[in-house]
Amino acid sequence: MNIINRVLVPIDFSEAALNAAKYVSGMVARDRRITCYLYHVANEMGGNEEQKLLDIKNQFFSKEGYDCEVIVEKGDFIEKLLADQAKLKIDLVVMGMAANKIGERSFTLDLLKGAGCPLMIIPQSFDSFKLDSIALALDENEFDNTKVLSVFHDIAKWFNAKVHLIKVDKDGKGGVHTLKTEDTLDYYLESLDYQYSFPVNEDIEKGILDYISEKQIDTLAILPRTHAEKGEPSEGELTKVLAKNTKIPLLVLD
Repeated sequence: MNIINRVLVPIDFSEAALNAAKYVSGMVARDRRITCYLYHVANEMGGNEEQKLLDIKNQFFSKEGYDCEVIVEKGDFIEKLLADQAKLKIDLVVMGMAANKIGERSFTLDLLKGAGCPLMIIPQSFDSFKLDSIALALDENEFDNTKVLSVFHDIAKWFNAKVHLIKVDKDGKGGVHTLKTEDTLDYYLESLDYQYSFPVNEDIEKGILDYISEKQIDTLAILPRTHAEKGEPSEGELTKVLAKNTKIPLLVLD
């Protein structure tokens, strides 16, 4: 059974958004059962937005026979997107990096707080779909909702990806590393090809980015604590930093 059936791509007609659309077309090529929605929210109608979306659809989807629909809305971007994401039963939102921010408002964090599905952030220079390997960044916290591990498992298995479970060792003391969530991870990921890694670095962000560069990881996944029930919820600072600096797609599972 497909874990991802409906993918929504917000389009602001920037280069980054077009790259995200191209990336998703590569994903759809791996499984034609996916339906893609090219989605634009305008402050005011009249800019020929629908025709522009149809042009993108024709460029990346129609000529290959992929299932794709276009949607144009008017109003507040986040409000409209969250409402339509629920109505259309979207499984994954894929956003180009430059589309995440207008002025000082972070659309990524707004979506993290309200979205009911995973969010994938595509760097502006990244447009070709590839998912042979995926790294999941971990910390010491217990999982609030193990459902996200099921989602991660299904995505990795769907694309037959090698899984790297990484926990940055800030202290660099060496020795045997253990995670209190290891039993849970082993249970949910047992059917996958996975390994634990504990790169040493005082800076968690740099430790993660150096590792994915060294190992040539295709996608980085993170479990932000924006909706944490055990302990204090986070404001998604690490997610925001990684989204700005990663050179590969960032899959946010929350």
